Amino acid sequence: MAPKKLGRGRVLHSQSCEIVNNIIKFMKKEAEEGISIPLTNYRDRVLAATGVSKNTYQRICKESKKKDLQGPSISFQSPKKGKI
Repeated sequence: MAPKKLGRGRVLHSQSCEIVNNIIKFMKKEAEEGISIPLTNYRDRVLAATGVSKNTYQRICKESKKKDLQGPSISFQSPKKGKI
């Protein structure tokens, strides 16, 4: 499956498309049924909206803090393939 183009030449891969789709479904559900998770529980809302695990959420938060300390030019790292 070919990656989809984002604005300004960025590419959106299938996993990212899946997360965006999960967020769209979550937001539509809340628009129809009302807010199911209080706005103050932002972590629970992020987990429910994106469908990622708690461990993934924590890893991204930790990497984000590290990235903020190093400067805006640093990007998130993708997992590397293991060498044989």
